[in-house]
Amino acid sequence: VVRTGPIVAEHHTVAEAGATFGTSETGTVRLALFHRTVADPITFSPYNGTASPFPGAVIANGPSINSSGITAHLDVRFWSFSLEGNLEYLLQKSGGTTLQAFPKLSGNGGLFFRRKLVNDKMELKTGFKGRFALPYVGSLFNPEMIAYVANAGIPLGTSASADFFLIGHIGDAYIHFIWENLAGIRYYGTPYYPGGERAIRFGISWEFLN
Repeated sequence: VVRTGPIVAEHHTVAEAGATFGTSETGTVRLALFHRTVADPITFSPYNGTASPFPGAVIANGPSINSSGITAHLDVRFWSFSLEGNLEYLLQKSGGTTLQAFPKLSGNGGLFFRRKLVNDKMELKTGFKGRFALPYVGSLFNPEMIAYVANAGIPLGTSASADFFLIGHIGDAYIHFIWENLAGIRYYGTPYYPGGERAIRFGISWEFLN
């Protein structure tokens, strides 16, 4: 790990404006615009000037980064179903250049069923949840530093996955069943480290103390 000069603290200026609509019975919808300026951001860039098998990193203060975007949050309930989701559009610029460290558009959410059954003795929550992100550059994990540095290699493609889950609550016991990555799609959150493959998890847990 090297640095090209003294490091000064970075400064953040954040502004946000938005509105929330809804009721306690039907749920809420929230929209917000945001703008963040980071002056003297501390950056971690790849550095290959060492004989180490792992790439090194240069720590330095970079030019100001301006981030603008919009976020949307949905939480709607009808009968025993609920629809929840988050969506974000992000545009980052620094020194007149558009950055791609994060996806321009990303989101997550799910459709859930929740109700008490068997004379209210069993509480059941089940449904599908998923996530997606448009192509972006991302960050590269440096195992020697145990930190992330800017990715100077191949950008990450579009990523998406969906899970099915079921949670049952009977007395003091909880039953968990999760089917991760239903479609078995290979995706990457950071270069060379793929996201989880299709897998099934099952477990039972108890509350001994409350």
